[in-house]
Amino acid sequence: MSDPASATPSFTAPLLAGGMTGNQTLTFRLDVSGGGTTSADTVDVTVKNVDHAPAADAGPDQTVNEASPVSLSGLASYDPDGDALTTFAWVQTGGPSVALTGADTAQPSFVAPALPGGVGGAAILSFELTVSDGLQSGTDEVRVAVEQVNHAPVADAGPDITKAAGSLVQLIGSGADPDGDAILGYQWVQTTGPAVTLSDPASAAPTFPAPATASTLTFTLQVSDGETLSAPDEVRVTVLESNDPPACTAARASQSVLWPPNHKLVPVTIAGLSDPDGDPVQVTINGVRQDEPVNGLGDGDSSPDAVVQTGGVVLLRVERAGGGNGRVYAVSFTARDGHGGQCDGTVRISAPPNMRPPAGAVDDGPLYESTRP
Repeated sequence: MSDPASATPSFTAPLLAGGMTGNQTLTFRLDVSGGGTTSADTVDVTVKNVDHAPAADAGPDQTVNEASPVSLSGLASYDPDGDALTTFAWVQTGGPSVALTGADTAQPSFVAPALPGGVGGAAILSFELTVSDGLQSGTDEVRVAVEQVNHAPVADAGPDITKAAGSLVQLIGSGADPDGDAILGYQWVQTTGPAVTLSDPASAAPTFPAPATASTLTFTLQVSDGETLSAPDEVRVTVLESNDPPACTAARASQSVLWPPNHKLVPVTIAGLSDPDGDPVQVTINGVRQDEPVNGLGDGDSSPDAVVQTGGVVLLRVERAGGGNGRVYAVSFTARDGHGGQCDGTVRISAPPNMRPPAGAVDDGPLYESTRP
């Protein structure tokens, strides 16, 4: 009481526990003295139990890394009347949208969003908590600063390479950054094989001359976004012995003159081929043409006049037009050494009109396809 000895004291009604569970009666007695006598009286003051709004507490502001788990807490919320809090309701009010798990509980959680652009500044997320005691409610807000984290770029040293000895080799590197940052640096290092000198180890695509002998070299590439260096990526360079192609300049038919004109098919192969490396040469017959029509010349009308077989063999028909200047077959072929080297050529085989010296046929040009029926 402000002054119990005065006629008009005052006081503040007490805060009653339990919300609206009941009123409280306060009884006061007044004693008045005068003339040697004392008189007393009482008065009752009824204090009504009033419900007070609960106090929401959304917890302290936080700073977290992008893509990390985050927990919010409203456990510090309370009701001044001691009433139980019946509901919790969390709502995101700002920043990149996230999915709240347990938005109707005291401790919801979410995963901080991944932010683009490497290290470029934080994103601010805000959340509002509303609590209720069943009659009234209270709100509070919390802010979560999501910091950007720089992620290392990824290096790509390119596909493995196979080159001939002594040839120029170019490495093809690249890099990618999960944050979208630019690749600002390249770093090539040779890890195995005969030592070579890279034209520019700090470029994306350096070159070097391959060793003169067969060997295997490996290189690693790392890239940088200006902040972080990537893990190394490896490329393998296989150097093969140099290979010279076969020579077709001296090619000739195994049988250059066909006689007698008995209309039979005889086998002909390609001779005179060589390979400077000593590799075995495989021959493929590509086609056969002739300077006379296949039929209609009074030569027996036997067709086809040529049959291409495997293994570089072609069957040619021994015939020519009666009374003509003979027939000339033009056989085209490809010779391969099995190591990527090849040469192409054409040999000619004649079926002369006769064998009187000088025996031979006049080549009127490869006008007709010999293999047609």
